[in-house]
Amino acid sequence: MKKLAAVTYLHMPIYEALESYVPIVRKTGGLADTVFDMGDQSQSEMANGFVFEGIDEGSLSRALDRSFSYYREKPIEWENIVQKIMQIDNSWNKTARTYIDVYISIRVR
Repeated sequence: MKKLAAVTYLHMPIYEALESYVPIVRKTGGLADTVFDMGDQSQSEMANGFVFEGIDEGSLSRALDRSFSYYREKPIEWENIVQKIMQIDNSWNKTARTYIDVYISIRVR
């Protein structure tokens, strides 16, 4: 597998999952279901990236600033989150199994 570049941040979810980059995403669709903000204390055990909600440049810029600060000020926690991300299974096998389980649970008996 080729490396895209020597980066710490990458805003392409498929590569984030493959290469264990910390995701910075807009809260939408499947990203809202799989990326949980590092600053959300109510879901700290699930935190695995940086999430922004706005559609403007400022929202992305603030998320980037938060991630840069986290990287600089909390290097041990940063490494822990990278390790955590590497262990997350967002594969199609897991997704397919979940769908199968749902279909089995609602089928007519």
